[in-house]
Amino acid sequence: MPLARFKDRVYTTANTFAADVEVAHFGSAPLANAPSRWSIVGAAGKVVASGSWDARAIPRGKGTPLGKVSVDLAKLPAPAQYKLVVELQSGATTFKNDWNFWLLSCDGRVRCSRIRSQYEFMAGSGDPARLWRQGALHA
Repeated sequence: MPLARFKDRVYTTANTFAADVEVAHFGSAPLANAPSRWSIVGAAGKVVASGSWDARAIPRGKGTPLGKVSVDLAKLPAPAQYKLVVELQSGATTFKNDWNFWLLSCDGRVRCSRIRSQYEFMAGSGDPARLWRQGALHA
């Protein structure tokens, strides 16, 4: 199963999305020559960024590194919800996992540090993009 380690679930357009991706495999045998890929997908299902890693053998166990993801978020529309999707292929079987994250606009009107601190304060209040549109997160 692909696993991703990334710092936050809420970003601004001033950030870079960075994740370390690894795999945990507890099947009966190691996987041979398994290719893997990643994508950032918008709410409508449109892929806005993608990449792949070289095929490799995946031993049994956890913590086998697949690679890194790095995306400049200034190039993506905001506010919006996105999803990091990672897939690992082994023969006819695809192992897939995904993680939601939210992107808020950070332009001349808004101090980015305030967006993050306000969201952290309101973390239990739901979708950050909705909060931004409703004016609950502000400069």
